[in-house]
Amino acid sequence: MSDNNKIPIYFDASALKNSSCFRNFWRIAVEGWRKIGDETARGHAMAYGSGIHKFLEHIYKGGTKKDALQLALDYYTPWNVTLNLNNAYEFRTSANLLKVCNQYYQRFIHTLDNNIPMLDFIPLEDSKTGIKQVEYKFQIKIWENDKYVLYLCGTIDLICLYEGYDILLVDHKSTSSKLNEQFFIPFEWDIQTMLYSKVWRETNNLASYPPVLINGIFVKKPTIKNSKGGIFDGVEFDRSPVIEYDDARMDAFTVWLNSRIKSIIYYLENESNPSINPIDNYDMAACKSIYGNCQFFNICKLPAEFQQGALEGSFEIFKYNPLCFRD
Repeated sequence: MSDNNKIPIYFDASALKNSSCFRNFWRIAVEGWRKIGDETARGHAMAYGSGIHKFLEHIYKGGTKKDALQLALDYYTPWNVTLNLNNAYEFRTSANLLKVCNQYYQRFIHTLDNNIPMLDFIPLEDSKTGIKQVEYKFQIKIWENDKYVLYLCGTIDLICLYEGYDILLVDHKSTSSKLNEQFFIPFEWDIQTMLYSKVWRETNNLASYPPVLINGIFVKKPTIKNSKGGIFDGVEFDRSPVIEYDDARMDAFTVWLNSRIKSIIYYLENESNPSINPIDNYDMAACKSIYGNCQFFNICKLPAEFQQGALEGSFEIFKYNPLCFRD
Protein backbone atom coordinates (compact mmCIF):
# COMPACT_ATOMS: atom_id res chain seq x y z
CA MET A 1 0.00 0.00 0.00
CA SER A 2 1.37 3.43 -0.93
CA ASP A 3 1.70 6.24 1.60
CA ASN A 4 -1.21 8.05 -0.08
CA ASN A 5 -3.56 5.26 0.98
CA LYS A 6 -2.41 5.19 4.58
CA ILE A 7 -3.48 7.37 7.48
CA PRO A 8 -0.75 9.97 8.13
CA ILE A 9 0.11 10.87 11.69
CA TYR A 10 2.25 13.96 12.25
CA PHE A 11 4.00 14.93 15.42
CA ASP A 12 6.28 17.88 16.12
CA ALA A 13 8.03 19.51 19.04
CA SER A 14 4.78 21.02 20.36
CA ALA A 15 3.12 17.61 20.42
CA LEU A 16 6.17 16.11 22.09
CA LYS A 17 6.00 18.75 24.81
CA ASN A 18 2.48 17.51 25.58
CA SER A 19 3.58 13.90 25.68
CA SER A 20 4.44 13.95 29.38
CA CYS A 21 0.78 12.97 29.54
CA PHE A 22 0.50 10.43 26.73
CA ARG A 23 -3.31 10.66 26.79
CA ASN A 24 -3.01 14.35 25.88
CA PHE A 25 -0.55 13.59 23.07
CA TRP A 26 -2.72 10.79 21.67
CA ARG A 27 -5.92 12.78 21.65
CA ILE A 28 -4.30 15.69 19.81
CA ALA A 29 -1.68 14.19 17.48
CA VAL A 30 -3.26 10.81 16.71
CA GLU A 31 -7.02 11.18 17.17
CA GLY A 32 -7.03 14.87 16.19
CA TRP A 33 -9.34 16.34 18.82
CA ARG A 34 -9.66 20.11 19.07
CA LYS A 35 -11.94 22.02 21.42
CA ILE A 36 -14.90 23.54 19.58
CA GLY A 37 -14.26 27.27 19.28
CA ASP A 38 -10.62 26.87 20.32
CA GLU A 39 -9.33 28.24 17.02
CA THR A 40 -11.27 31.45 17.55
CA ALA A 41 -10.54 31.72 21.26
CA ARG A 42 -6.78 31.44 20.85
CA GLY A 43 -6.69 32.63 17.27
CA HIS A 44 -5.98 36.33 17.67
CA ALA A 45 -2.81 35.86 19.68
CA MET A 46 -1.59 33.09 17.39
CA ALA A 47 -2.54 34.97 14.22
CA TYR A 48 -0.82 38.13 15.48
CA GLY A 49 2.38 36.14 15.94
CA SER A 50 1.92 34.47 12.57
CA GLY A 51 1.54 37.87 10.93
CA ILE A 52 4.90 38.88 12.38
CA HIS A 53 6.37 35.61 11.09
CA LYS A 54 4.96 36.34 7.62
CA PHE A 55 6.71 39.71 7.68
CA LEU A 56 10.03 38.20 8.81
CA GLU A 57 9.82 35.36 6.28
CA HIS A 58 9.46 37.76 3.37
CA ILE A 59 12.17 40.11 4.60
CA TYR A 60 14.72 37.34 5.11
CA LYS A 61 13.92 35.91 1.70
CA GLY A 62 15.05 39.26 0.30
CA GLY A 63 11.66 40.89 -0.25
CA THR A 64 10.90 44.55 0.24
CA LYS A 65 9.58 46.07 3.42
CA LYS A 66 6.44 47.29 1.63
CA ASP A 67 5.53 43.81 0.39
CA ALA A 68 6.38 42.21 3.73
CA LEU A 69 4.08 44.62 5.57
CA GLN A 70 1.30 43.89 3.10
CA LEU A 71 1.66 40.14 3.61
CA ALA A 72 1.44 40.56 7.38
CA LEU A 73 -1.60 42.82 7.02
CA ASP A 74 -3.39 40.49 4.58
CA TYR A 75 -2.82 37.54 6.88
CA TYR A 76 -4.11 39.26 10.01
CA THR A 77 -6.99 41.31 8.60
CA PRO A 78 -9.64 38.53 8.97
CA TRP A 79 -8.72 38.30 12.66
CA ASN A 80 -8.70 42.06 13.16
CA VAL A 81 -12.31 42.21 11.96
CA THR A 82 -13.41 39.98 14.87
CA LEU A 83 -11.24 41.64 17.52
CA ASN A 84 -13.03 42.55 20.75
CA LEU A 85 -12.01 46.18 21.14
CA ASN A 86 -14.20 46.49 24.25
CA ASN A 87 -11.56 44.46 26.06
CA ALA A 88 -9.39 47.03 27.83
CA TYR A 89 -6.38 44.72 27.61
CA GLU A 90 -6.65 44.03 23.88
CA PHE A 91 -3.87 45.45 21.75
CA ARG A 92 -3.57 43.09 18.80
CA THR A 93 -4.88 45.41 16.10
CA SER A 94 -3.68 45.50 12.51
CA ALA A 95 -2.28 48.99 13.10
CA ASN A 96 -0.17 47.78 16.02
CA LEU A 97 0.98 44.74 14.04
CA LEU A 98 2.36 47.01 11.32
CA LYS A 99 4.05 49.18 13.93
CA VAL A 100 5.72 46.13 15.48
CA CYS A 101 7.02 45.05 12.08
CA ASN A 102 8.18 48.58 11.27
CA GLN A 103 10.10 48.83 14.51
CA TYR A 104 11.77 45.48 13.90
CA TYR A 105 12.87 46.68 10.48
CA GLN A 106 14.22 49.94 11.87
CA ARG A 107 16.10 48.10 14.63
CA PHE A 108 17.70 45.27 12.67
CA ILE A 109 17.42 45.86 8.92
CA HIS A 110 18.92 48.55 6.70
CA THR A 111 17.76 49.42 3.20
CA LEU A 112 20.28 49.92 0.43
CA ASP A 113 19.88 52.45 -2.39
CA ASN A 114 18.27 49.84 -4.64
CA ASN A 115 15.58 49.22 -1.97
CA ILE A 116 17.01 45.78 -1.18
CA PRO A 117 17.26 45.05 2.56
CA MET A 118 20.70 44.59 4.10
CA LEU A 119 20.03 41.80 6.57
CA ASP A 120 21.38 41.09 10.01
CA PHE A 121 20.83 37.34 9.61
CA ILE A 122 22.17 36.14 6.22
CA PRO A 123 20.11 33.10 5.16
CA LEU A 124 21.99 30.09 3.83
CA GLU A 125 21.00 28.92 0.36
CA ASP A 126 20.33 25.38 -0.79
CA SER A 127 23.36 24.31 -2.83
CA LYS A 128 21.20 22.71 -5.52
CA THR A 129 18.21 25.01 -5.82
CA GLY A 130 19.57 28.31 -4.51
CA ILE A 131 16.48 28.65 -2.32
CA LYS A 132 17.08 30.61 0.87
CA GLN A 133 16.71 28.48 3.99
CA VAL A 134 13.85 30.48 5.48
CA GLU A 135 10.83 28.70 6.98
CA TYR A 136 12.52 25.36 6.33
CA LYS A 137 9.97 22.57 6.64
CA PHE A 138 10.93 18.96 7.32
CA GLN A 139 8.81 15.82 7.27
CA ILE A 140 10.68 12.66 8.19
CA LYS A 141 9.09 9.25 7.87
CA ILE A 142 9.68 7.44 11.16
CA TRP A 143 7.64 4.27 10.79
CA GLU A 144 4.77 2.68 8.87
CA ASN A 145 2.62 -0.40 8.75
CA ASP A 146 -0.28 -1.42 6.52
CA LYS A 147 -2.55 1.29 7.96
CA TYR A 148 -0.46 4.18 9.28
CA VAL A 149 2.58 6.23 8.34
CA LEU A 150 4.22 8.21 11.13
CA TYR A 151 6.04 11.50 10.41
CA LEU A 152 8.23 13.70 12.56
CA CYS A 153 7.89 17.24 11.26
CA GLY A 154 8.51 20.87 11.99
CA THR A 155 9.52 24.25 10.63
CA ILE A 156 12.84 25.95 11.33
CA ASP A 157 12.34 29.69 10.98
CA LEU A 158 15.78 30.52 9.64
CA ILE A 159 19.15 28.89 8.93
CA CYS A 160 21.78 31.57 8.49
CA LEU A 161 25.19 33.16 8.85
CA TYR A 162 25.50 35.49 11.81
CA GLU A 163 28.35 37.29 13.56
CA GLY A 164 31.07 34.80 12.69
CA TYR A 165 28.91 31.67 12.83
CA ASP A 166 28.91 29.71 9.57
CA ILE A 167 25.59 28.16 10.50
CA LEU A 168 23.02 29.27 13.03
CA LEU A 169 19.43 28.15 13.53
CA VAL A 170 17.15 31.05 14.44
CA ASP A 171 13.77 30.61 16.10
CA HIS A 172 11.55 33.71 16.12
CA LYS A 173 9.53 33.93 19.32
CA SER A 174 6.67 36.43 19.28
CA THR A 175 5.22 36.51 22.76
CA SER A 176 3.24 38.65 25.18
CA SER A 177 5.47 37.39 27.99
CA LYS A 178 7.30 40.18 29.73
CA LEU A 179 10.90 40.62 28.67
CA ASN A 180 13.24 39.58 31.48
CA GLU A 181 16.64 37.96 31.83
CA GLN A 182 15.07 34.59 32.68
CA PHE A 183 13.09 34.23 29.44
CA PHE A 184 15.87 32.64 27.38
CA ILE A 185 17.26 30.24 30.00
CA PRO A 186 14.80 27.34 29.33
CA PHE A 187 15.97 27.13 25.71
CA GLU A 188 19.28 25.75 26.91
CA TRP A 189 17.35 22.50 27.46
CA ASP A 190 14.35 22.73 25.16
CA ILE A 191 12.62 20.03 23.12
CA GLN A 192 11.94 22.24 20.10
CA THR A 193 15.33 23.81 19.61
CA MET A 194 17.21 20.60 20.40
CA LEU A 195 15.05 18.75 17.87
CA TYR A 196 15.83 21.35 15.21
CA SER A 197 19.56 21.10 15.89
CA LYS A 198 19.44 17.31 15.73
CA VAL A 199 17.40 17.22 12.50
CA TRP A 200 19.61 19.77 10.73
CA ARG A 201 22.79 17.96 11.72
CA GLU A 202 21.55 14.54 10.62
CA THR A 203 19.94 15.83 7.42
CA ASN A 204 23.15 17.53 6.33
CA ASN A 205 25.67 15.04 7.77
CA LEU A 206 27.35 17.68 9.91
CA ALA A 207 30.15 16.88 12.33
CA SER A 208 28.49 18.75 15.21
CA TYR A 209 25.15 20.11 16.31
CA PRO A 210 24.44 23.58 14.91
CA PRO A 211 23.87 26.30 17.52
CA VAL A 212 20.57 28.08 18.06
CA LEU A 213 19.53 31.67 18.71
CA ILE A 214 16.13 32.84 19.96
CA ASN A 215 14.97 36.05 18.29
CA GLY A 216 12.62 37.48 20.90
CA ILE A 217 9.78 39.83 19.94
CA PHE A 218 7.92 40.87 23.09
CA VAL A 219 4.58 42.46 22.20
CA LYS A 220 2.41 44.36 24.66
CA LYS A 221 -0.28 47.01 24.95
CA PRO A 222 1.12 50.47 24.09
CA THR A 223 0.89 52.99 26.92
CA ILE A 224 -1.61 55.82 26.57
CA LYS A 225 0.98 58.42 27.54
CA ASN A 226 3.46 57.48 24.81
CA SER A 227 0.69 56.97 22.24
CA LYS A 228 -0.48 60.55 22.79
CA GLY A 229 3.09 61.69 22.26
CA GLY A 230 3.36 59.80 18.99
CA ILE A 231 5.64 57.14 20.45
CA PHE A 232 4.89 53.43 19.92
CA ASP A 233 6.05 51.30 22.85
CA GLY A 234 4.04 48.17 22.03
CA VAL A 235 7.09 45.97 21.47
CA GLU A 236 10.52 45.21 22.87
CA PHE A 237 13.26 43.17 21.20
CA ASP A 238 15.96 40.98 22.66
CA ARG A 239 17.97 38.00 21.49
CA SER A 240 19.35 35.08 23.42
CA PRO A 241 23.05 34.32 23.55
CA VAL A 242 24.01 31.74 20.95
CA ILE A 243 23.03 28.37 22.47
CA GLU A 244 25.34 25.45 21.73
CA TYR A 245 24.28 21.89 22.51
CA ASP A 246 27.05 19.51 23.56
CA ASP A 247 27.04 15.81 22.72
CA ALA A 248 26.11 14.72 26.25
CA ARG A 249 22.97 16.86 26.26
CA MET A 250 21.97 15.76 22.78
CA ASP A 251 22.60 12.09 23.59
CA ALA A 252 20.21 12.41 26.52
CA PHE A 253 17.65 14.15 24.33
CA THR A 254 17.94 11.43 21.68
CA VAL A 255 17.31 8.70 24.27
CA TRP A 256 14.21 10.57 25.46
CA LEU A 257 12.96 11.18 21.90
CA ASN A 258 13.42 7.53 20.91
CA SER A 259 11.50 6.46 24.00
CA ARG A 260 8.55 8.65 23.02
CA ILE A 261 8.61 7.37 19.45
CA LYS A 262 8.71 3.78 20.72
CA SER A 263 5.58 4.43 22.79
CA ILE A 264 3.69 5.89 19.83
CA ILE A 265 4.59 2.93 17.63
CA TYR A 266 3.67 0.44 20.36
CA TYR A 267 0.12 1.74 20.59
CA LEU A 268 -0.32 2.01 16.82
CA GLU A 269 0.84 -1.57 16.41
CA ASN A 270 -1.53 -2.84 19.09
CA GLU A 271 -4.61 -0.71 18.46
CA SER A 272 -6.80 -3.78 17.90
CA ASN A 273 -5.90 -5.20 21.31
CA PRO A 274 -8.67 -4.10 23.72
CA SER A 275 -6.38 -4.55 26.73
CA ILE A 276 -3.93 -1.95 25.40
CA ASN A 277 -5.40 1.56 25.44
CA PRO A 278 -3.22 4.69 25.05
CA ILE A 279 -5.88 6.73 26.88
CA ASP A 280 -4.99 4.78 30.01
CA ASN A 281 -1.43 6.13 29.79
CA TYR A 282 -1.90 9.49 31.52
CA ASP A 283 -0.09 11.68 34.01
CA MET A 284 -2.18 13.62 36.54
CA ALA A 285 0.80 15.89 37.25
CA ALA A 286 0.25 17.40 33.78
CA CYS A 287 -3.40 18.34 34.39
CA LYS A 288 -2.46 21.78 35.68
CA SER A 289 0.50 24.04 35.00
CA ILE A 290 1.50 27.66 35.51
CA TYR A 291 -0.34 28.36 32.24
CA GLY A 292 -3.63 26.91 33.46
CA ASN A 293 -5.52 23.67 33.10
CA CYS A 294 -4.96 21.14 30.32
CA GLN A 295 -7.65 21.50 27.65
CA PHE A 296 -8.90 18.00 28.53
CA PHE A 297 -9.14 18.79 32.26
CA ASN A 298 -12.96 18.78 32.36
CA ILE A 299 -13.05 15.52 30.39
CA CYS A 300 -10.53 13.57 32.44
CA LYS A 301 -12.10 14.51 35.78
CA LEU A 302 -15.31 12.67 34.80
CA PRO A 303 -15.94 8.97 35.46
CA ALA A 304 -14.39 6.91 32.67
CA GLU A 305 -17.76 5.86 31.23
CA PHE A 306 -18.74 9.50 30.58
CA GLN A 307 -15.50 10.79 29.12
CA GLN A 308 -16.01 9.81 25.48
CA GLY A 309 -19.47 11.37 25.34
CA ALA A 310 -18.21 14.58 26.91
CA LEU A 311 -15.29 14.65 24.50
CA GLU A 312 -17.59 14.32 21.50
CA GLY A 313 -19.88 17.03 22.86
CA SER A 314 -17.28 19.75 23.32
CA PHE A 315 -14.49 18.77 20.89
CA GLU A 316 -14.26 18.20 17.15
CA ILE A 317 -11.94 16.19 14.95
CA PHE A 318 -9.39 18.39 13.21
CA LYS A 319 -6.42 16.60 11.69
CA TYR A 320 -3.22 17.62 13.43
CA ASN A 321 -0.69 18.80 10.85
CA PRO A 322 1.74 21.42 12.15
CA LEU A 323 3.19 21.93 8.66
CA CYS A 324 -0.06 23.67 7.72
CA PHE A 325 -0.08 25.90 10.80
CA ARG A 326 0.00 29.22 8.95
CA ASP A 327 -1.82 28.20 5.78
